[in-house]
Amino acid sequence: VLSAPTTDAMVPEDTFLWFGVNSSQNLSDFMNEDSPLYTADAKEAFDLLKKEYNIDIPGLFSTFGGEFSMAVGPASDGLMTESGGVNMGLTIIAGITDEKGFNAWFDDLVDVASTQMGTELNVEKVTIGSYDLQEVSVETGAPAPSTVLLYGASNGYGFLSSSHDMLANGLDAEKTLAANETYIETWKAFPSGSIPYMYLDMGGLMDVIVQSGGSSSEVQTKLEKIPVIALTFNRPSTYVQNATMIAFMETKLKSK
Repeated sequence: VLSAPTTDAMVPEDTFLWFGVNSSQNLSDFMNEDSPLYTADAKEAFDLLKKEYNIDIPGLFSTFGGEFSMAVGPASDGLMTESGGVNMGLTIIAGITDEKGFNAWFDDLVDVASTQMGTELNVEKVTIGSYDLQEVSVETGAPAPSTVLLYGASNGYGFLSSSHDMLANGLDAEKTLAANETYIETWKAFPSGSIPYMYLDMGGLMDVIVQSGGSSSEVQTKLEKIPVIALTFNRPSTYVQNATMIAFMETKLKSK
């Protein structure tokens, strides 16, 4: 059963891509033998990761429950921004039923990554808003270490993010995506009872690309005419579920 997600109130107001789902189904159900997603190839890949690197994917999934979302938006820090040359950040938020298990899983992953890279990763405890997390950084020759990843489970949620500032602008800010005027108006165009699932603000995306040194030519001009694309799920009856996608178009009214 799906219900309205709440993680849009935990990401920055200027987030331009957001996926969110809030389900009573536990993500660990996808690791069951009868799940169509848990194919023989997937099982073999997970077994190999467990054998070679002690990375237990089903074990990670067993810590999840409830909400799951991904957000992409402007970011001014993080190794992804610094090395990629594009001022974007990525944040994943999930409902967590086993916070200790989630934290221990990523503690082990950082140790494995440090060993495989042959580079020491710095891990420091940080508090953002009311959430206690870990910030992983690496020395790159710059005056300050570069953030590789922030992770942690706290207050019922697990977080992964490439940017400290992006997390702070969602977890410790007065206005978030849930209060964004364009975001709010977008959902009003859908049928009553629709559950938000995907939101893409093309204008915000193009602004970041241009600010990062990208071209602002014909492609941007065309994309600006489709400012927002959004998708919802609907359940008009007990036995039926459907999805609705709307691409909003900018038009100019002809003067009389």
